[in-house]
Amino acid sequence: MARQVSSAANPTLREAIQKIAPCETCGYDLHGLPPDGRCPECGSVIDPSLRRELIRFGHPGWVSGLHRGSTLLLCGPALAGVAVLLVPLLEIINRLGRDLLTMLGAVLLVACFSGGGGMFVGGVLLLSRPDPRELPEARSGWLRSTFRWGWLPAWTWVLYVIAEEGGLPRLNTITFVLGILACTTWLAVLILHITQLAGLLTSRSLRRSGRVCLLVLTVTAVSVGSLPVVMLAHGSSAIGAVVVFQTGTPPGPPAGRSITVMDVWLPMLAMVFLGFTASMFVLFAKCRRVFQETLEQARQNWSRPLAGVDRQRFAP
Repeated sequence: MARQVSSAANPTLREAIQKIAPCETCGYDLHGLPPDGRCPECGSVIDPSLRRELIRFGHPGWVSGLHRGSTLLLCGPALAGVAVLLVPLLEIINRLGRDLLTMLGAVLLVACFSGGGGMFVGGVLLLSRPDPRELPEARSGWLRSTFRWGWLPAWTWVLYVIAEEGGLPRLNTITFVLGILACTTWLAVLILHITQLAGLLTSRSLRRSGRVCLLVLTVTAVSVGSLPVVMLAHGSSAIGAVVVFQTGTPPGPPAGRSITVMDVWLPMLAMVFLGFTASMFVLFAKCRRVFQETLEQARQNWSRPLAGVDRQRFAP
């Protein structure tokens, strides 16, 4: 049976561990032991177990996976953004009657969108891998699980909205709003997960970027949520608000009509979306840079031999 050691049993241990700190080799509770000592159960040195939460002391293979995941999170949306830019170009080519170019453009559009989505999902799965140093009961948390699998309903909703242009029935107002809520919630979890990793990376810059993204996401969610209210005040129905949001119409005030609140609100909503997109790209770029630096530190730390520690058991 694992025994507990208290600092009161040995008054000379002035810097005894004052928190629950399981040994990274056997899981023994190191509370009350000196940081420069050894685990009484397995004999491993204690110091690595106290720094286990810092990512730079993790296995290089696991940290490399986090780095690849942050890279995919950065490149995936960029590739999907290329697909969005191809849409108006395809419309112009289609109007010119160039069937071959239209077909090739459609294939390129599907490839960019599918590739970008696949890269993004791959980045999520890599970035949510648990630390192999953690005990089995500590590897599942609501934030990590939601981040790892919460993209499924949000992505399904996005795909259905896109497929509506192909003839599928349009979503009603409630379903549309619930889809926006699912996407917003998952994006918030994504930002919180990266902010949590920033604490383990000891990166204040990355943590600040996460907080900025949360603030911009809140403003974006409030702006989108107020769309039906603005449309009702404008004289349209809530269903009309959804249609306007999905199709991007009306483009502006026609001739002979004065500018209304809606004519000002829609461009402001577009600016909010652009601001949120820019803040997310900055967050992903910083995340990739910090993980790249941390990977080099992890390789250096892992190359240093430590007596009494079998590090291969912590390989991912």
